[in-house]
Amino acid sequence: MKTNHLLLSILLLAGIVLISSCEAPVNLTSWKNPQNNSQISKVVVMPLFEKLEYMKPFEASMVSYFNDQGLKSIGSLSFLNPNVKVSIDVIKQKCDSLGADGILVFLYQGTDKC
Repeated sequence: MKTNHLLLSILLLAGIVLISSCEAPVNLTSWKNPQNNSQISKVVVMPLFEKLEYMKPFEASMVSYFNDQGLKSIGSLSFLNPNVKVSIDVIKQKCDSLGADGILVFLYQGTDKC
């Protein structure tokens, strides 16, 4: 009986160590100017992925999600060519002309396996 209890304790401890050794797969960072109390009414979704075949569906799903939640959004691929480098100032000008209050940038940094 004591052997079964000891074995169960060891397996439980090993499971806890295994679960706690894996990090969360997504790291989120954000910043908000605490002095800016204005509401965002329209946002540009801009994923920065290496492969266009990943960027298109991700951007489309995020735009759809935000629009469904009541936040007007537009994907950057609808007005930017992903094969042409554009300066930050040109991107800001284009977003301003579209009436966007903010740009939501997603950066994929890779996948870690535990």
